[in-house]
Amino acid sequence: MGLQVEGDITCSVCLNTSGNTLLFDVNGYKVYECPFCSHQFLSEYSKSQLPIYEDSYFKGRFEGGYEETIERRKNDFREIAKILLFYLNKTTNKTILEVGCASGGMLDVLKNEVGVNAEGLDISKYSSELARKKGHTVYCTHFLDYKAHKQDDVVLFTDSFEHFRDVRVVVKKSYEILKNEGLIAIVLPNHSSFSATIYKEKFKDYVPPYHLNFFTMRSICFLLRNYGFDILAIEFPYFESQWFNKEELQKLGRDLIDYDMGKKFDHNQHAFWGNVMIAIAKKRKSEKP
Repeated sequence: MGLQVEGDITCSVCLNTSGNTLLFDVNGYKVYECPFCSHQFLSEYSKSQLPIYEDSYFKGRFEGGYEETIERRKNDFREIAKILLFYLNKTTNKTILEVGCASGGMLDVLKNEVGVNAEGLDISKYSSELARKKGHTVYCTHFLDYKAHKQDDVVLFTDSFEHFRDVRVVVKKSYEILKNEGLIAIVLPNHSSFSATIYKEKFKDYVPPYHLNFFTMRSICFLLRNYGFDILAIEFPYFESQWFNKEELQKLGRDLIDYDMGKKFDHNQHAFWGNVMIAIAKKRKSEKP
């Protein structure tokens, strides 16, 4: 099927309304791509279609249970923390607010292993309570409703940024609650990755209505630069994760042979370097986005 160009579809990053193309349909949701900033996004949908992040989101969706899944991801979190600490010049006397902290897996690493002053925020009462039971300070509210009592050195989004509808407003809010030259760090799927290119709609992070925005390296940089931030780096965590193993690489190798032969995938992609990216940017001095 050729790409379908539609009018009156607005890009959620650059607000472009011209030439946005329909890439494919995923579970009844249309995914569009902007020709200007390369961002991918869902078409219009009603608020009633947005998921509610309560008990049901965390129970039954994850193999082995949610808490077991978080435990398996501890090495992922450690790799992210190591990268973040590098851009903090290995200084631990910093304050970090993690937006979308869920049950506190990343907070466990930041606070208990790295030793930074980390707090969390999550919209789910269920996951917020799980994190509090571990001893973490967690604000249970939507990020855009959060009343900051201080400015932080870092605002961190770990697998949460793509869940927001109004990403431009989220970046503006982050700017407001950061200290001058503070950092925003966004861990999210890379929809310009090698895997995303070959697996297309089978790339595992096309999961509407949970994920509402699908970022490429170009579109996340465009967004941050246009709302008061200077890009420091795009990093690609992987080699310390649970997915870096012989079995996963062998599966990927078999898929590459099938891809070369022109076969269409009927399964989701296998993990590979570059599937996840971390956008790290510094707040510009004395500038309002």
